Amino acid sequence: MRLFFLKTYLAVILFSIVMFFVMIFVIFRPVLLKSNWIDFKQEVIVDHQLLMLKLEQTPQGQWHRAVSDYQPVFDLVMELVGRELLNSAERKALLGEGPRQYLCDISTDIWYSLFALPNNDSVLKISETDTPPFSDINTDEAIWLVLPLLLISLSQAFGTILIIRSVSKPVNELSEAAGFIGKGELGARIDKPRPPVELLAKSFNSMADQLEGKIHEQQLMIGAIPHELRTPLSRIRFALDLSRNKHTIEALQQQIEQFDAYVDELDCAVEDVLEYTRLQGKKASIDEAIDLCALANSVAECYQDKVIKIDVTCQRGTQGYGNEGLIRRALHNLIQNAVHFTETGIAVRVLVKQNDIVIQVEDDGSGIPAEKLEDIFLVFSRIDKSRSRETGGIGLGLAFVQLIMRQHNGVAVARNIESGGLCVELRWPGVSGKVR
Repeated sequence: MRLFFLKTYLAVILFSIVMFFVMIFVIFRPVLLKSNWIDFKQEVIVDHQLLMLKLEQTPQGQWHRAVSDYQPVFDLVMELVGRELLNSAERKALLGEGPRQYLCDISTDIWYSLFALPNNDSVLKISETDTPPFSDINTDEAIWLVLPLLLISLSQAFGTILIIRSVSKPVNELSEAAGFIGKGELGARIDKPRPPVELLAKSFNSMADQLEGKIHEQQLMIGAIPHELRTPLSRIRFALDLSRNKHTIEALQQQIEQFDAYVDELDCAVEDVLEYTRLQGKKASIDEAIDLCALANSVAECYQDKVIKIDVTCQRGTQGYGNEGLIRRALHNLIQNAVHFTETGIAVRVLVKQNDIVIQVEDDGSGIPAEKLEDIFLVFSRIDKSRSRETGGIGLGLAFVQLIMRQHNGVAVARNIESGGLCVELRWPGVSGKVR
């Protein structure tokens, strides 16, 4: 990145130098050329008049010598040339009446003017000296002409460099932070985002936070999977040991059925992990129209065989948008979790709040410690260690719920109820149209 900005500095300086000379030759030179052309025409007239005064006092036979003698007096070149050396345009101009003067074009390499002489076959040619361009400009004129252009070019270069320096420092900080993250230092951030890349730096920090969270979650999952699967594997091993002591077909058959239950538990655990991982790796479609009241009643009916009573309350007009399969899965997980801890019943409410869809699932259990309210949505989180194995699963239920809400640009939150119990609330922006 530093090499890039160094190249940019050099490019700006080079560009400023080029623009300086372009301004000299494109702007300054034409102006100076026109000014010199006016001076040349005026000087030609004056020098012609002065020389003619001298020639009028000199015999025509001595004019060539007289012009040579008077040459040092004039800045321009004076000479007499024969008419046979003139082109047609020059001859035509000198045949007319009046001053009978021919003046060359401004684009001519060496400017000159021709004057007809009275009663003479020669003509007077007054021309510039063959000197390098701008050689007639004195030092003071050159300074006053070039100085403004030089100041403009330097100001442009200085201003551009200041702008680049103001951008380069925060961009270098951003580049260094990205480099640290690339090396595995996930905590690297832009401490004080500042213009002109303030918005970019904030977006970078947000991205880094999400990346660190996802990697941390994956690390937790990888570390917890062996521990979580150890229980069903231990049960299978224990059942195998018991089966060796079974001496009747009936007893062995019963033990095989126990094997099936343990294998099913292990299979469900592996399937939960795979499904959670798949959901993490892709963005689900979330623009289906859903009858949320019908969905909530449908999920509640799945638990009719339970002793626990489930009461579903729906606000009128609770049709929303989202992924119906994922919302159904989230509601199943919440009710299943509530069934394990409630005392008498569960309340499910579907309503609209501030243009958001809200689904609340309440139980009347003992609740959980306030400091653990956020932890219940972490993967493999088990707040009640004494009952964690009895409730089944491997601790992905509420983590699934939070992941599903993130897919819907929403959130799942939990709070304790004053009268006792826990309320888990799903909220996402799916009231009308596509989910934002």
